Formats: sequence, structure tokens, C-alpha cells
Amino acid sequence: MATNYLSNKAKYLLATKALDLATDTLKLVLVLGTYTPDPDNNFLDSITAYELDYAASGYIKGFGNAGRHAIASAAVTQVDASNLAKFTFATATWTALGPATGGATIAYALLAKEITDDAHSPIIATYDVGLTVNSGDVTLTPHANGAITIS
Repeated sequence: MATNYLSNKAKYLLATKALDLATDTLKLVLVLGTYTPDPDNNFLDSITAYELDYAASGYIKGFGNAGRHAIASAAVTQVDASNLAKFTFATATWTALGPATGGATIAYALLAKEITDDAHSPIIATYDVGLTVNSGDVTLTPHANGAITIS
């Protein structure tokens, strides 16, 4: 899972200490191929039309709903040998997602911090995933070098 970019809002929140990658509750949001990544999309309300919606199999889109996956085991580490800091988290899995055939293509996963509603929930990062949903498990594993690296 490669990072396409860190959003401009995330850069601002990190610089002002309003975002703590290690301790804030962060969620992964699955979006369709009709979404065009843009670092200026600052909040989740700008992407709701593109969010995956398979209520019958457990992915209910929208704020506070079952589709968005809270990340676990978040950690930020300093890597002196590579002159960077990296953020990582545990593999996320959605079980038996979508119809048996003809499922949608999940183009991206967005890392976001849900706050009070989608209009106030900042997008942190965008990941290029390119997965087709066909009633199987959907698993997203952060890159070995980190889900986010800052160098």
C-alpha cells in the first residue's frame, strides 16, 4: 500500500500539533475509482459521493458507520539510518466484502480522523490500493517502510 500523498490539511495539523498520528483515533475509508486524489481535499465531506457503499456486506458508508475501519497498533518511530520518521499501523481487514461477482474497484484508501461529522473530519493521507471487491476479504497492509514517512 503506497502513499500517494499527505493532504495539505494533515501537514497543517501536524505542524500545529493538532494531529497525533500515534494516539488519535484514525480510520481508513475505501473510495471508488471515480475519485480523483487531490491534496486540497481537506475533509471527508468532499469525498462522500465516492465512498464504497456495500451495506449488505458490512461496509456502510458515512460518518461513524461500520464501513470505516479504525486502525490499530499505530506507531511513530524515528529512523536515523534513513534520516526520516515513519508512521505505521496494523493490517486492516474487511471480511466478505461486496457481491460475489461484479464488485466495484476500490481505487484508494483514505486515512482520516473522524471528529464530529464529515465536514470536520480531516483527510490525512491517500493510498493507492486498486482492489476489486468480490465477496472476499479486503486487506490493506501498510508499506514496510511506513504508511507515512517524513524525511
